[in-house]
Amino acid sequence: MIWVQLYGALSPHYAKYAGEEGRAPLAFGQKRIRVQQILAKLNIPENVVSFVAINGVKRATNTWATDGDKVDIFPVITGG
Repeated sequence: MIWVQLYGALSPHYAKYAGEEGRAPLAFGQKRIRVQQILAKLNIPENVVSFVAINGVKRATNTWATDGDKVDIFPVITGG
């Protein structure tokens, strides 16, 4: 299991997966997966992602996440 938390406008992309603490447990067929593949499973285009953190450390979307990791995905913030 990889535990995913989406923030801000991205939250609706995983409402059906989210558990009690707002993290969604996602199971994949392999022990590690690129963050890009997590985004694809959740139907989130990369261009709406500001940054990703794996276990609290900022990472690129082509980084591998492994079983048990906590992945936080933050949206691009706009305003005026």
